Parts: sequence; structure tokens; C-alpha cells
Amino acid sequence: MNRMNRQIFIQSPHHRASPYAAFAGVAPYEAASRKSALNRVLRWAFCISLVSALALSGCKSKQPAEDAQGPDLASTHTSAAAQSGAGNLDSATGGDLAASHAYAATTEAPGQASGTAAQVTGTPALSLDDTPGNTAASSAAAAGQTVANVSAGFETYTAGDVSIEYPIVSNLPDKAIQNAVNDLLRSNALSVLESDGIDPDADTVSVKCKVTAVDRRRITAVYTGSYIDASGSQGMNPGTKIRLFFTNTVDLQEARSLSLSDYADPTAMAGYVMSDACEFQQVTGAAAEKLRAYKSTNDMAYYVELLTGADFSSSPDFPRSFSYESQGSLYFSIPVSHELGDYALVGYQMDAIK
Repeated sequence: MNRMNRQIFIQSPHHRASPYAAFAGVAPYEAASRKSALNRVLRWAFCISLVSALALSGCKSKQPAEDAQGPDLASTHTSAAAQSGAGNLDSATGGDLAASHAYAATTEAPGQASGTAAQVTGTPALSLDDTPGNTAASSAAAAGQTVANVSAGFETYTAGDVSIEYPIVSNLPDKAIQNAVNDLLRSNALSVLESDGIDPDADTVSVKCKVTAVDRRRITAVYTGSYIDASGSQGMNPGTKIRLFFTNTVDLQEARSLSLSDYADPTAMAGYVMSDACEFQQVTGAAAEKLRAYKSTNDMAYYVELLTGADFSSSPDFPRSFSYESQGSLYFSIPVSHELGDYALVGYQMDAIK
């Protein structure tokens, strides 16, 4: 009977395929056991699927909130700054712009010892603050400091047959003093046209300037040239070329001209000229002997008066003697005859002055 029932169950045309079809023809107690196990598996599978579905649904609902706010920039920048190390200019805030600009100014601006020298009328300016031997500039440069250089260029006055070159300073800290200095240099240079014997409307005048020293204290200009005496006013034949020499040392802090009296005692210098120790510059041999003989034609009082009035001063008269100091020596001119060169230059070692 059991076998018959089993066969009828299996062969029944009304049987539908089900998850339990695999248990057909199995003993009833075995089928029940297997069905119970399958049910448990199906329940677990259903639970796992449900949990997974809920988890995925939760993630999808959270993502739009993050997308709406954007990424967490604070945490991103903080971590980036921590990873970049100490050399980073504060990545979290976009960088300390003040610090970065200061650094750029320090590195891009060359140590300029000194600053760039000024150009005047296309003539290279001269600055002795950067030259070897200037201990103040050298020590400052060695320490990495910037030295503010005082520079000198040149301008040229021209009118008809007159051409006079003179210096002009720049980079002085006080612009009022700088303007006063430049006015003084120009007026003194052009005052040669008012000296005895020169007629600027008729004579040909040519004067060149050389700056022998310039720093933050003073500038020294040495002028050399000539003029052609068209009328013979100097008691010589018309058209005679006469040599010119004059100097101008200007205090750049006070805007005033310095004179021989600022360096030495005119009386002592007069005694030096009268002595056998007197040394003439730029001449040797017979020419030097002729100058020695010529200077003796004047007395001590003459040279004291000459050297006391040396260099530009408040006097309206153009001086007959000029001086300048260079590298420890004092140089000054004395007038001589045209045959001997119109002027002679005397040199004196400053360390000999007590």
C-alpha cells in the first residue's frame, strides 16, 4: 500500500513543481526532516538579503548629504599640511601671504651693496662706496648689509663756444641738501667764465671734470681745460691758448665748499712752498728746476695770502689757487707764467702735518 501510494503521488497529473519535489518518494519522517532544514536555510537567506538591502538603502540616503555640503575641507587641508612638513606655508589657510611676500623681497632683491649707481646725461656715475679700500662699505657688504651709495654723474653747460662739464650727485638722504649741493657745484664750475681774462662771448672755453672722490661725506671735483684768448686781453697774442685748473670739494652734509684751510694751515703750506722740500707734480728735470726758480721770485707773504684765499668761498672773486686732498696727500696750485704752463701743482704729504 505504501508503495502504491508512493507511485500514485509521484505519477499524479495534478502534482505541481515545488521546492519539496525533491522529497517525493522519500520516507515520510525523512521528508519532514529535510523540509525543516530547508525552511531554516530559506529563512536565514531571507534575513541576510533583508539586512543587505537595508544597509545599501542607508548608504544611498547618506551620500547625497555629503555631496550637498562638499568634502570636509578642514580635515583635508589639515592632513595635507601635516603631511607636507615644516616647509609648507600654512596649507590649511592658503598660505601666509605676508610671510611669502617678505621672503620674495629678500631673495629677489639682490644684496645690493649697495644700490644701483645713477646715470646722468648718459655718463656712468661714479661711486666710491663700493670700491676696494673703502672699509665701511666692505665690512657692510661682508655682513650682508645694503650700503646706500652716493653717486656722481656729469652734466655739461654749453653756450656758443663754451663747454663746461661739472658733476651732479644723487642718492643723498636729504633731498634739500642734495639740491643745494648740485646748485653749488654748478655755480662754482660756471664761475670760471667770470674770472679775469675770459670773455665768454668771444673766447673758446673747454673744461672737463674728473671726480676723484665721492662718498656720503664729500665730493671732490678736479677741472682741467683751456680757453683761447681771442682778444689778447692777457697781454699775449690773440688766439693764445691758456691752460685752466681749478677744483671744488663740497661737504655733502652741510652743502658748503671746503678750502685748503680745512686741511692745513695756509702759513705752514706757504713755508713749504718756499722751502727746498717743495715738490711739483707732473713735471720733472729742467721743467721742475724752472718752477723752483720761479717760485722764489715771490716772498712768504705772497704765498700766505694766496693760500689763505685758496678755493671757492663766499668771496665773489675767482680764486687764484685751488686745492684738493687725495689718498693722504694735499695738492694745491700756484699761478706761474704762461711759458711755464700757467699753473704749477704742488704736492704735500698730509701725515707730515703735526
